[in-house]
Amino acid sequence: MKTISVRDLRQRWPEAEARLQVEKEIVITRDAKPVAKLVRIDDRPKPRKRFDP
Repeated sequence: MKTISVRDLRQRWPEAEARLQVEKEIVITRDAKPVAKLVRIDDRPKPRKRFDP
């Protein structure tokens, strides 16, 4: 799990967004303490169950 500071996130959002495509989640820190978690959303459609009466 990667970490990034709030300051770095503000200054380098495109890099963080690209990193999120590789990593599943990124922990955001302030003063070296975790404050939030940025999580990638899986936007692939889930397969629908077939209706068999």
